[in-house]
Amino acid sequence: MNRDELAGGGLDRASAADPQKIGAELRIKLLRGAVSKQPRSAELLYQLSDALAEGGVDLESAKVFREAYLLKPRILPALDPRPDAAPGASARKLRDRASALIAGGAAFSPVIAALAQAQALLGNGAEARRLVDFDRFFRCYPMSAPNGAPPAGFNRDLAAEVRSNLKFYDEPANRAIRKAWRNNDLFSPKYPASCSLATALRDEVKRYMRDLPPDPGHPFPSSRPAEFVIQGWGVVSSHDSHHHMHIHEKAWLSGVYYVVRPPVSRLEGSQRGWLRVGPPDGVPESAGWDGRSIEPEPGTLVLMPGYFYHGTLPMGVVEERICIAFDVVPEELASGAV
Repeated sequence: MNRDELAGGGLDRASAADPQKIGAELRIKLLRGAVSKQPRSAELLYQLSDALAEGGVDLESAKVFREAYLLKPRILPALDPRPDAAPGASARKLRDRASALIAGGAAFSPVIAALAQAQALLGNGAEARRLVDFDRFFRCYPMSAPNGAPPAGFNRDLAAEVRSNLKFYDEPANRAIRKAWRNNDLFSPKYPASCSLATALRDEVKRYMRDLPPDPGHPFPSSRPAEFVIQGWGVVSSHDSHHHMHIHEKAWLSGVYYVVRPPVSRLEGSQRGWLRVGPPDGVPESAGWDGRSIEPEPGTLVLMPGYFYHGTLPMGVVEERICIAFDVVPEELASGAV
């Protein structure tokens, strides 16, 4: 059976002698039928995309994956979860799958992250560093307060707005946050300082994009959105508050603006309350995935690709750290909530 026949949903008689092949063909045919009845089912579309990939129909698989992702973004499974799966084979499968999705126009942040993770686990350190290139793509610098406002006063206003409407997150299964508070409605008109920050952040992001040189061979610059939305939230951390290493499904670019710094973060050698940007769990830095540690100094702005994993450690003391986290979300993905 050739790829055109498979893409059309038919079954090749010659494949009847190959139970595995005919099983894959039947699965594709059944999933096509299910999708025709429920065309907005992200789960069915993801299943069809996986089946098409198994059948070697890579371009259609990427197209269907993209349709599913626009409905419901998700993180790619890192490795084959089956206990009998060989680690090397699983990493190669992940590399090939992510590469095919990117080549087919589905270069979303979790797909690039999966490719970088697979390359690192396969020992391809140079390729992992090319994808997660801190020198080219990571920015950390002091940002001026909007409209010439005094920085200390502006950050005090931001802190008050963040504290005004907090929701506590204990240990949610579907989020990286642990035992911390968030203001999820921060960039609304009722918060003037935060809205001023959002406008200034948009200018910083545009400058970042202008400074980003074109590179057709790299999925991050190549997937730069023509239009974007900034979605942000305030985070208050203290004592046991922390974030597991994570990425944001919708973000092309992620960022942090620091508002209040806890005294414990200034202790020599502690790095408590600092931002950690580096490899995901299971990938050592020795595999080629670099890392950075960032002081939470008020007025500091951090910008990084959405597939750069990041997290924090608990401070261990009752002191307040406040930051504003945000995502630069391509307009086509911005209809849902972050």
